[in-house]
Amino acid sequence: MASFDQAEGLRRLLESHKPRVLTFLSALKEEEKSGMLINLGASLARQGQQVLLVDAKSSRNSIGAWLSASTEQTLLDVAQQQRTMKEAIKVISSGLSVTMLSKYAIGVTSLPTENIRRLSRVFDVIVNRSDLVIVDSELDANDAFPLSSLDESEVVIQVSANPVTIKNAYGLIKRVNNRIGRRPYGILVSGVTEHQAKLVYSNMAQAANRYL
Repeated sequence: MASFDQAEGLRRLLESHKPRVLTFLSALKEEEKSGMLINLGASLARQGQQVLLVDAKSSRNSIGAWLSASTEQTLLDVAQQQRTMKEAIKVISSGLSVTMLSKYAIGVTSLPTENIRRLSRVFDVIVNRSDLVIVDSELDANDAFPLSSLDESEVVIQVSANPVTIKNAYGLIKRVNNRIGRRPYGILVSGVTEHQAKLVYSNMAQAANRYL
């Protein structure tokens, strides 16, 4: 588990807006994202929230792999009535659990429409059972999330002060913006001071307002 605490800004975000689903994209290495998400989930769970981490990437370094979640007991399996919800969700500690969306990374066009509908219904159930759902996600070739319902979630982009990651993070915002239009985003800046984080946020906000 990561030894750093980057949860304070997101705790303030949760207190002010109270979103039920946070969908994370990242311009950093996958292991940096996973460490941050696990640290965030554990921090919020210690404050008394029921937090569910959802691995929607199914990759070697995504949160499911880090927490040894079963790829044979996923939410897609629940949707297909091959597993129960209890089997698909692994309890990590008090208030913190993890589950896989599917065994393999999926896109909205990679499964039959009926399977996507069933999976979306299962996802809605876990959202209603949790105080907060944190989704480790990515965009597919069509710039879409694995589930269309994530378009309505609170999208947070992880970035550092490195100009390359800032450019890549802006590129992620642009891709989502081109598909679904204007919407708010959260920015989480890793490995910097508060002053540096504010500069990164200000620069990204100005660029987004000007060009998007």
